[in-house]
Amino acid sequence: MKGPRSWIIESGVLAAVVVSALLAGMFALSGCGAGTMTLGTTRSLQQSGLLAQILPQFEKKYNVKVTVVAKDTAAEVLKLGEEGSVDVLLVNSMEGVYNLVKNGFGSDNKDVMYGDLVVVGPSTDPAQIKGLDCPGKSCKKIGTAGETFVCRGDGSDINARVMGYWKKTGIDPTGKAWFAVTGEGMVPTLKAASEKQGYAITDMLTWLQNEKELNLVKLVEGCTMLFDQYTVVVVNPDKHPDKKLDTKQADNFANYLSGSEGQQKIGGYKKYSVVLYHPNAPKPGQVTPPGSSGTQSTTTM
Repeated sequence: MKGPRSWIIESGVLAAVVVSALLAGMFALSGCGAGTMTLGTTRSLQQSGLLAQILPQFEKKYNVKVTVVAKDTAAEVLKLGEEGSVDVLLVNSMEGVYNLVKNGFGSDNKDVMYGDLVVVGPSTDPAQIKGLDCPGKSCKKIGTAGETFVCRGDGSDINARVMGYWKKTGIDPTGKAWFAVTGEGMVPTLKAASEKQGYAITDMLTWLQNEKELNLVKLVEGCTMLFDQYTVVVVNPDKHPDKKLDTKQADNFANYLSGSEGQQKIGGYKKYSVVLYHPNAPKPGQVTPPGSSGTQSTTTM
């Protein structure tokens, strides 16, 4: 038969167990003890607000804190993957993703969404491009007519895309009187196009943010060559054995974005009442080789 002292000891132990369990639950709810994951992406995507829509639910579901490392260009983001500086990438360069995976720096990749680029120009549309089904045809008509086209020329991802369209036309616009290069970002380039009443190609978000101040209109949109594909890429830990990459959480993130929950989050995000990013992850069982999404050709990059 237990004496009073035994009952006191056992009661104390039981109380300690209960308190420990309660504290553990509180820590879990508050995020204490959560893992960490680093995500490399472009500054433009970070500033769009989409990640703020997606990450909180992902962090809660997998008890992880995500640190975003944002770079100005997709090339810089891909470099993070090569260096093993982040666990996972969300990047808009299909050709770059193809090379990253081919060279073994990416262990898994999934197309998850695309943004829109649009061709804009004066309402009079002197080159008569309105309604054309691709930017290559638009550029060819603009160049053939010798109408003003304004290009960034700043080494950005969009500038690379635009020059890819021109390459497809067989017209080298470099040095032509009608081809203006600002050497600046998207907003100054759009303002220059507005002042010169010329054509330009821009991302949808920048257009929506500035269209009221511009004397330009949308002329060509919706073509697959204007889709700006984003791919999630898990960085290969085997290439960086000296770094503690969290491949498990990176895999979770890739599966979350390409799964029904993440796809709904992406498709439900709007600014200016417009869906900025369109979910297009492969359906279960559908395999998409790196850099070969059905939405566009890598030759346009």
